[in-house]
Amino acid sequence: MKSLDSGAEILSRKGMRIGKIWERREFQNPKNPGERLHCWGFSNTDVESALKDARERSERVIRKILGMRMPADDDYCADIIEEIVETLSPESIVTRNRYGARILNTQEIAIFDIDAFPPPRSSKLSEFFRRFFGYGATPHKTPKEATFEHISRVLASKNFPSRIYETAAGFRVLINAGMLSPKSDSFRVLARQLRADVNYTRLCAKQNCFRARLTPKPYRAQIPACRYHWPQSPEEYARNQAWVKNYEMRAREFSVCRLVHACGNDFATHALVRFHDAATCRPGKLA
Repeated sequence: MKSLDSGAEILSRKGMRIGKIWERREFQNPKNPGERLHCWGFSNTDVESALKDARERSERVIRKILGMRMPADDDYCADIIEEIVETLSPESIVTRNRYGARILNTQEIAIFDIDAFPPPRSSKLSEFFRRFFGYGATPHKTPKEATFEHISRVLASKNFPSRIYETAAGFRVLINAGMLSPKSDSFRVLARQLRADVNYTRLCAKQNCFRARLTPKPYRAQIPACRYHWPQSPEEYARNQAWVKNYEMRAREFSVCRLVHACGNDFATHALVRFHDAATCRPGKLA
C-alpha cells in the first residue's frame, strides 16, 4: 500500500487526533486553583500550530469544568500520542505504541478484538443424560472453538463482508462496512453481540478509529520491555532506535494473527486488508 508524506497536514481531517508534533499546555483548574491540569495539542507542520491547538483544547476543558454550554457539534476525541511510523491515507495511519509495537489506526474498515471465552456450562439435567445414558453428549470444546462458533453465528446473520483471524488470545474480526463508524451505535451493538473486548470498544469510540496491532507484543517475542512514550527528546529517541531495530528483526519470526475464515463477499483485495495481512499473517508462533 502506497504511503503518503507523514508530514502532510491531512491527519486531522477525519477526526483522529494523531500528529507529528505535540506540545503540552498546563493551566489551573478554575474550581480548584491549587490543582494543575494540562492538555496536549498537535500539528503536522509547526510548533506554533500545536500550541494553538493545546490552548483551544484547554479552553474547552475550562468551559466544561465551569458548566458552560458547549457547541452542538462539539465532539470529544481522545489523543493518540504515538510516533507516526507510516501514513497510508488520511484514514489509515501506523503508529508505535507505548510498548514499541506498530499499531494500525484506521477508519477504512471496522476491527473487533475478541478474547477467547469458555464454552457455556451444560445444565445438570443434560449432564445427567450425558453421563448415564450417553444422551445429548457433545464433545468438549476449547475456549477458542466456542468463541469461533459464536463469532461465526453472529456474522452469519449480518450482511457485512468479514474476515476472522485467530490471535494469541482469541480472535480479530475485520469487517468491510463503510457506515460502521467507531462512534456509532451500530458498532457498539455489534461489538456487544460479538462479545468484543469492552475496553477496546470504548477506546475506539474515544479515539474515533479502529486499532489493530501489527507486530508481536514484546514479552511474547521474548524481548525486554521498552517504555516507548511520545514525544521523546532527540537523545532519548536515538537511544531507543537500537531497541526498535532489535525488536523489528525479532518480530519477523512471529505471526500476530492467522486467517481462519472469510464470510460473505471476501474483500481480500482491499488495499488495507492486503497491508494488514502482509504485516500480521507470517509464519511462526502467534504473538
